[in-house]
Amino acid sequence: MKTYSILITMADGSQGRCLGIYSDGFTAVIDVITSFPDAKRISVRRIP
Repeated sequence: MKTYSILITMADGSQGRCLGIYSDGFTAVIDVITSFPDAKRISVRRIP
């Protein structure tokens, strides 16, 4: 399991950032899409 920094941008331009522990980046994106289906952009970056 690795730590990921997740940046979520909504259609109105508002942004949210959080940290999460996931097995890989793909799993992180799927989790965020499930929680925020209206997100315009999702950026996931692994924290070393």
